[in-house]
Amino acid sequence: MLGAFVGRFGFAVCLFLIGCVFASAQNAQPPVYGFGAASCSTYLSEIKMRGEQAKALYFSWAQGFISAANALTNSPEYPLVPNLTSKIGLDAQGVVLVQLCSEKPNQEFSRAVMELLDRIREAEGLKPLLR
Repeated sequence: MLGAFVGRFGFAVCLFLIGCVFASAQNAQPPVYGFGAASCSTYLSEIKMRGEQAKALYFSWAQGFISAANALTNSPEYPLVPNLTSKIGLDAQGVVLVQLCSEKPNQEFSRAVMELLDRIREAEGLKPLLR
């Protein structure tokens, strides 16, 4: 009787672990919420229709995302960018986002923002995160 319990318990543990590994593999890319989940074509359409207000909302999301990515990737291989606007100012960053999204309208806005962070890193002489 104890052997049957241990066998069933062991089987349940194996199923649980397999489920965890499968779920982990499924979630290799973390989910993106908010404006970052929109496509670049949606971003371009929104700023065309709604102007500066839409641009400000998306750019605010981008600034938070860049700040977090910069802080969270801080390591010996990928050091922190101490000043995210020293080489590419805020206005220029906005122009770069429009350019990146115009080049790849089907990508997520968050991907364009990561590419912007890479350009900032490269301007600072640092290794990019995506390449």
